Amino acid sequence: WSSDVCSSDLHAASAVAQALREAAALPVLLLPKLVTLRQWAAEVTLDQPLQPRAAREAVLYGALAGHASLGEADRWAIAGELLALFDELTRHAVSLPQSAKDFAQQLERAYRARRNRSFDFEAALVHELWHLMTKDARELDAETAYPLRLAQIASAATLPLYALGLRRLAPSEQRFFDAYAKRAPVVMFETASDPGDAISTTLAAAWPATPAAQDLLARARALQSAFPLSTLTQRVSVFGAADAETEARAADVQVRDWLLAGKQRIAVIALDRVTARRARALLERAGVLIRDESGWPMATTSAATVLARWLDVASNDTWHGDLLDLMKSPFAFHDWPRETRQQAVWRLERYVREASVVAGIANFIALAEQHNDAEVRQLLMRVQRALQTLPRTRCPLAHWLAALTDSLDEIGVIGGWRADSAGLQVFDFIDKLQNDLSGNTLAVPLADWRRWLTRQLEAASFVESTVTSPVMFTHLAATPLRLFDAALVLGCDARHLSGANGAPRFFNQSVRAQLGLPTHQDEARDTEALLAQLIAEIGRAHV
Repeated sequence: WSSDVCSSDLHAASAVAQALREAAALPVLLLPKLVTLRQWAAEVTLDQPLQPRAAREAVLYGALAGHASLGEADRWAIAGELLALFDELTRHAVSLPQSAKDFAQQLERAYRARRNRSFDFEAALVHELWHLMTKDARELDAETAYPLRLAQIASAATLPLYALGLRRLAPSEQRFFDAYAKRAPVVMFETASDPGDAISTTLAAAWPATPAAQDLLARARALQSAFPLSTLTQRVSVFGAADAETEARAADVQVRDWLLAGKQRIAVIALDRVTARRARALLERAGVLIRDESGWPMATTSAATVLARWLDVASNDTWHGDLLDLMKSPFAFHDWPRETRQQAVWRLERYVREASVVAGIANFIALAEQHNDAEVRQLLMRVQRALQTLPRTRCPLAHWLAALTDSLDEIGVIGGWRADSAGLQVFDFIDKLQNDLSGNTLAVPLADWRRWLTRQLEAASFVESTVTSPVMFTHLAATPLRLFDAALVLGCDARHLSGANGAPRFFNQSVRAQLGLPTHQDEARDTEALLAQLIAEIGRAHV
């Protein structure tokens, strides 16, 4: 093989490789390069430096700090939402008018309402910050660099390119395939079922691809005329749960029933992450290992929890509840024998209760000295030294992260992280943030820096990649091109299928549609298409 195979993701790469080996019927086969467009583009080196996302967000936060009209609003949240909006504008090749007045008039038309102070403020803020982020040509952001990298790949194309299951290409991606095709063959494989198949016809009637389809009742009557008996009775069943706990328990029972029936490839599609996490806990309690591709927020791992407890200690004058929670963590003082540190913490807890000491690290050290407890005193002295490494004034984000790492190392948490898979990912994530922000000079106080760090950890995902299991938790977009014996969709309700993930702070759906950005309706249609494809291709799907 001398070619490249490009896919929307690499979850199905092993299945594609196996299919190629079987089709070749050779003892040895040199496989083509299997890669996603994003991964392929990332291999291209550009002359201009790339500005990391964290640094761009800090620039926006600094610009928002001067807007007193925002009042007490969370500027980190606003900066994050604006950055996501600007990346979308770049991805879909949308440019805003040069004049803020023209942009305000455009918003007025899109909102279909008279201009007011709210319109003018939104237009001025978005317009000002959009041009602030796009005027500096010395550094590129990831979305601006992406089409430049794709263009370089296309300009040097020599090998055939096979594209598998790509959905809703961005303008730059379509230009890439057009340019590549001028130099080498391009074959696009789409995942589509037989349109004449009874199941596909039924699914198309339920979820039409075009919004101009007949109303639901008319579609249902036409379908009943063509297929008097349901084509999905043996393929789809619906469980109506009264609450998340009931849904999680039903998922637990269903997955275990499938395992007992001998099914070897079971997918749990986590539309509702909260319910999925509860279902996973129930399955693991029953001894069922889970291979989790979707992961969960890094902020919810025990490794990140000890970080939060440490910052509670630093922010609240070493309040006794925070201090004891920190010291009871398996990550804290990891360089001490487990039994020794546990005994020391229990003794400290008894001293605190007897003396009613509420806060203050010096007070706790004095308490240990009163009881002549050298081990407790030694642990508390380490806490005191760690506190002293944290700045007391405004500092750049990278400086805060370096101080955080030093302080956590002093109390043995870094060693605990290195012995834990989640801890390693948290440590590497903080290290990457520090490197990404090394050139940023935005100085913030402890409280603002902590809000920023919490948002970073909540946005990042922890994925456990070492587990092998027939049960896989994944997301809907990762299901195409894969074969499952059974699938269970958690959170398959109006809230999760509508495509609406909360009201955006900037631009309603009519504005997004006028600008050419995806809307809730587009996202819902994508979800419906993926669900239809999953049901059509699977042996039995439970929703």
